[in-house]
Amino acid sequence: MKILVAEPLAKQGLEILRAHHEVDEKIGLKPEELAAIIGEYDALLVRSQVKVTADILAHASRLGRHRPGRSRRRQRGLEAATKAGVVS
Repeated sequence: MKILVAEPLAKQGLEILRAHHEVDEKIGLKPEELAAIIGEYDALLVRSQVKVTADILAHASRLGRHRPGRSRRRQRGLEAATKAGVVS
């Protein structure tokens, strides 16, 4: 699985991911840059800084599901994820 980490993550967390997956860490991407590369990845790891818009999801052909963390996602974000086939 190829994972894009788009926000800072603890070194230990990255090590765990890298032990089992191909991981690219690209912090500070502009929305258009993220949209341009998201199609190369099976998973996208974000927290609260990166806003995953409907436009970005439209380019995310390989993402398999949307898995909210502890915080609740906005309804329109979930609706866009569902329309893109990226669902919980």
